[in-house]
Amino acid sequence: MPPGEDSSEKTEEPTPFKLRKAQEQGQIPQSRELTAGLFLFTLSVFIYFYFPMFVKQSGELFSVFFQFPATQIEAQNVTQLLSVTLFMMGKILLPIFVILFAMAFLSNVLIVGFRISFKSLRLNFDKLNFFAQLPKFFDVKRKGMELVKALLKISLLTIVGVMIIRSRMEDLMRMGDAEWRDSSVFTAKLLHELLWKMSLAVMAIGFIDFVYQKWQTHQDLKMTKQEVKEDWKMAEGDPQVKQRIKQAQKDAAEKRVEQAKNADAVIRNPTHYAVAIKYDREKDSQTGPRVIAKGEGLLALRLIDIAQEAGVYIHTDKALAQTLFKAVDVGYSIPENLFNAVAIILGEAFRRREQRGK
Repeated sequence: MPPGEDSSEKTEEPTPFKLRKAQEQGQIPQSRELTAGLFLFTLSVFIYFYFPMFVKQSGELFSVFFQFPATQIEAQNVTQLLSVTLFMMGKILLPIFVILFAMAFLSNVLIVGFRISFKSLRLNFDKLNFFAQLPKFFDVKRKGMELVKALLKISLLTIVGVMIIRSRMEDLMRMGDAEWRDSSVFTAKLLHELLWKMSLAVMAIGFIDFVYQKWQTHQDLKMTKQEVKEDWKMAEGDPQVKQRIKQAQKDAAEKRVEQAKNADAVIRNPTHYAVAIKYDREKDSQTGPRVIAKGEGLLALRLIDIAQEAGVYIHTDKALAQTLFKAVDVGYSIPENLFNAVAIILGEAFRRREQRGK
């Protein structure tokens, strides 16, 4: 460990296992302000398009009461009046509740994606433990951020609201003598303007907050070096992690095999192993030839095919191919005890290349 480095410091990036576990527990970045802003904007659009129908249906509802003068309302008419009233109120209010519920759901999906976490719904007694939750009350950084958001939100909404009301003050004064339909239309237009302009202000705060929450969540999920080691040990038994690691290793090996087209020679055995050798007189003069790709089984056959297509010299030597494959990793130089054997093969490869060039 380097001097001054504390193994208990959370400086390491979270492992895939830690990220997946956090998502399952509902620990994902989200902003209530951004969700509220989208909700308010949708509500303003809904009011703009739905209000004419709302006024019409409300007028029909009032007309029902006028069909029953007080002198004619009897016990047998009360049930009929109540059922008609409830039905018409349902027609008026149901679309409002459906749209608001749908938008509350979709706004969360748009921001954090579609994730269902049943673990976050379980009863957690730690959350009821006062002493366990006590550190959160003294988290100055988080509380300070919440205070800044609250003050910023109140300030922006107050400024927007005052500006709109002041611009409509004359119209507001005239509404005292207007008919109920006219005043209702004016109120709806004013409410629509207030909602959509305020929603933009709230969404602006919410966007900044969401970026911060995403960063903060990532910081909270960072791990110590020891936690990373323990996480990978646990993940070794996870079939999904095993499959991803295996696939990543396979992809990396196939990518390295593609380098065979740049080799000077390939040494094969004859189907089990294949090793691609490269010697650059300027770069490798001090270290000797390097292994730039190698493969076993199907990868060996793939490496040989790539080399043949590129016109690379291929030499068959069972013992040498097996030794190089096991002793030398990709990117490393040939050991001194194998220099002579490899030099003879490279000499033949260079000679054939010169003959093709004549």
